[in-house]
Amino acid sequence: IAKQMGGCVASSGDSGFSGVYSNCTFVGNYGKYGGAANRVILLDCEIKYKAASSNGGGTYSCSNVNCTVSGNFATTYGGGLYLGIAQNTVISNNFSKNTGPNTYDADMFDCMVYGMAAAGGSATRCVFKGIGDVQSLTQNQYWSTNQASTYAYYNYPNATNCLFVGNRLTSS
Repeated sequence: IAKQMGGCVASSGDSGFSGVYSNCTFVGNYGKYGGAANRVILLDCEIKYKAASSNGGGTYSCSNVNCTVSGNFATTYGGGLYLGIAQNTVISNNFSKNTGPNTYDADMFDCMVYGMAAAGGSATRCVFKGIGDVQSLTQNQYWSTNQASTYAYYNYPNATNCLFVGNRLTSS
């Protein structure tokens, strides 16, 4: 089902395997891999309140440039992003049932990561803020209390010139 949203046509989950979406808003979609998009380029888009029955609650293996990815959920890995690239993107309060992180195996450049950890991939010039902060976490309907104690960035990450500030962790 396609819906006209934010200046573009946004598919209802797994939105395709090629193409560019610009100035789009994806709200409340559902898919198996990527609640909003799968293997596309997203420019200046807002991706929120999505769910994936597998990986990538927001996007799966996408290039996310100047986007906001928030409040998404994945059953397996990567509440907001799974694989792919994020550049100058805000990634906040996304969860996955298995491991909890905002992103999983995504490469991030100049990003802001709030409320939940990131796992794997790489981070360059990123800010990790409010990770594990309960007030921040409760903004996502999929949050559960066992996700409050987590890592800020884990699973053999590569972080270069990053800032970790205001995180509230009860483990590493």
